[in-house]
Amino acid sequence: MSGDDTIEQRYRFRTFTENITSLIQCFYKWRQKYSGMESSDVKPLKGLEEESCRLKRMYADLNFKSHDMKKLKKAVISLSDRKVCAQKLWADDDVSITMSYNIAGVVATAFECKF
Repeated sequence: MSGDDTIEQRYRFRTFTENITSLIQCFYKWRQKYSGMESSDVKPLKGLEEESCRLKRMYADLNFKSHDMKKLKKAVISLSDRKVCAQKLWADDDVSITMSYNIAGVVATAFECKF
């Protein structure tokens, strides 16, 4: 047996023991969280966890949009380009017309003017 074989065997054994250790830890966490609960108790909890994930995703999306909107307001853009941007926001993203004006930094009267 060469020295490489023993090193490879040690690596495999260590990887195997790390996997087993993480599985055992996962089991104990699961048991601590759900021990003593009936199946009827777990169903509402699962629904709440799904709703929590959905709300976290929604918050992340809104935060991302907010960050983009702040960058858009800081950018130096011509009035005609801001008007086009406001129109796209209003048409595509289900944003109210007033909100699209505010996001694009366009005054409502300027939006109605023809250039």
